Amino acid sequence: MTGHYDEILYHYTDFQALDGILRHAQLRVNNVLNMNDAAEMRHFMGGLCSAIVKRLHAEGRAERAGQVRELFF
Repeated sequence: MTGHYDEILYHYTDFQALDGILRHAQLRVNNVLNMNDAAEMRHFMGGLCSAIVKRLHAEGRAERAGQVRELFF
Protein backbone atom coordinates (compact mmCIF):
# COMPACT_ATOMS: atom_id res chain seq x y z
CA MET A 1 0.00 0.00 0.00
CA THR A 2 1.16 3.48 -0.74
CA GLY A 3 0.10 6.79 0.74
CA HIS A 4 -0.47 8.08 4.22
CA TYR A 5 -3.47 7.01 6.25
CA ASP A 6 -4.29 8.85 9.45
CA GLU A 7 -7.15 6.58 10.47
CA ILE A 8 -6.76 3.14 12.02
CA LEU A 9 -9.12 0.21 11.58
CA TYR A 10 -9.22 -2.12 14.58
CA HIS A 11 -10.26 -5.74 14.21
CA TYR A 12 -10.77 -7.83 17.34
CA THR A 13 -10.24 -11.53 16.86
CA ASP A 14 -8.57 -14.59 18.35
CA PHE A 15 -5.09 -15.81 17.43
CA GLN A 16 -6.29 -18.54 15.06
CA ALA A 17 -8.29 -16.05 13.02
CA LEU A 18 -5.40 -13.54 13.03
CA ASP A 19 -3.08 -16.27 11.76
CA GLY A 20 -5.49 -16.99 8.90
CA ILE A 21 -5.79 -13.28 8.03
CA LEU A 22 -2.04 -12.88 7.85
CA ARG A 23 -1.31 -16.14 6.03
CA HIS A 24 -3.94 -15.63 3.34
CA ALA A 25 -4.12 -11.80 3.26
CA GLN A 26 -7.91 -12.05 3.58
CA LEU A 27 -10.45 -10.64 6.00
CA ARG A 28 -13.68 -12.60 5.98
CA VAL A 29 -17.00 -11.38 7.32
CA ASN A 30 -20.21 -13.17 8.15
CA ASN A 31 -23.76 -12.32 7.27
CA VAL A 32 -24.88 -9.64 9.74
CA LEU A 33 -28.15 -11.54 10.23
CA ASN A 34 -26.22 -14.44 11.76
CA MET A 35 -24.36 -12.30 14.29
CA ASN A 36 -25.33 -11.73 17.90
CA ASP A 37 -24.60 -7.98 17.64
CA ALA A 38 -25.87 -6.54 14.37
CA ALA A 39 -25.13 -2.99 15.56
CA GLU A 40 -21.41 -3.82 15.54
CA MET A 41 -21.57 -4.81 11.87
CA ARG A 42 -23.59 -1.72 10.96
CA HIS A 43 -20.93 0.42 12.65
CA PHE A 44 -18.17 -1.39 10.74
CA MET A 45 -19.95 -1.06 7.40
CA GLY A 46 -20.57 2.65 7.99
CA GLY A 47 -16.88 3.20 8.68
CA LEU A 48 -15.88 1.12 5.68
CA CYS A 49 -18.20 3.08 3.41
CA SER A 50 -16.86 6.40 4.71
CA ALA A 51 -13.25 5.31 4.12
CA ILE A 52 -13.98 4.18 0.55
CA VAL A 53 -15.93 7.34 -0.28
CA LYS A 54 -13.18 9.53 1.19
CA ARG A 55 -10.54 7.74 -0.87
CA LEU A 56 -12.58 8.03 -4.07
CA HIS A 57 -13.12 11.76 -3.50
CA ALA A 58 -9.38 12.21 -2.91
CA GLU A 59 -8.77 10.49 -6.26
CA GLY A 60 -11.22 12.84 -7.99
CA ARG A 61 -13.82 10.12 -8.53
CA ALA A 62 -16.86 11.83 -6.96
CA GLU A 63 -19.38 10.08 -9.22
CA ARG A 64 -18.08 6.65 -8.19
CA ALA A 65 -18.09 7.75 -4.54
CA GLY A 66 -21.82 8.50 -4.86
CA GLN A 67 -22.44 5.09 -6.37
CA VAL A 68 -20.59 3.39 -3.52
CA ARG A 69 -22.57 5.37 -0.93
CA GLU A 70 -25.81 4.20 -2.58
CA LEU A 71 -24.67 0.57 -2.34
CA PHE A 72 -24.08 0.85 1.41
CA PHE A 73 -27.24 2.78 2.33
